[in-house]
Amino acid sequence: MSKFYHCSGGLTGGGAGALDAIANPADKDIAFVHFNDDATYGNTILIYTFDGDSAIGESAPNIIAPDTGSGEWELVSLYADKVTLQSLIGHRTAVGAADYNPSILTSDYIIAMTDTAAARAVTISTEDEDSGSSTKPRIMIIKDESGGAGAHNITVTLESGGDIDGEASYIIDQNYQCISLYMDGTDAWIY
Repeated sequence: MSKFYHCSGGLTGGGAGALDAIANPADKDIAFVHFNDDATYGNTILIYTFDGDSAIGESAPNIIAPDTGSGEWELVSLYADKVTLQSLIGHRTAVGAADYNPSILTSDYIIAMTDTAAARAVTISTEDEDSGSSTKPRIMIIKDESGGAGAHNITVTLESGGDIDGEASYIIDQNYQCISLYMDGTDAWIY
């Protein structure tokens, strides 16, 4: 039977009431983390389930690793005002006269290509791809903000070699075009 926890001391830091300080959580345990006028999370309730087999790696607020033991708390739902919700989803990363290829786990949600004076490449890291699953996919948006992709295409690929809609890559070839991807840890799909 699952246990329920209420945390009011934050997500990380190991202090009293912090989510990562819960000792010996069991698979499928549920935690409610409440923030009231917090500088980062505003007025928010985050709901997590514990996956004893998970080893994705901590990426707050989506994945929280306990201070001791294995497994991870995975964010499954949240209740927040509009401003707080936007800050929790992820952030916009502007990419100028360069390719996007971080090769690390990021909190990027929007990849904004702001300079297409030449062809560009967007390579989604294996770590970002692996942070999604079939039941909790990772979502990323790639946008030609410069309006030049018609002349200088943006090629989107997965570092792992996985497919995007069954193909090895996707070409953004229309000015101001945007694609939204959801990733399951292996492949990505456009929606």
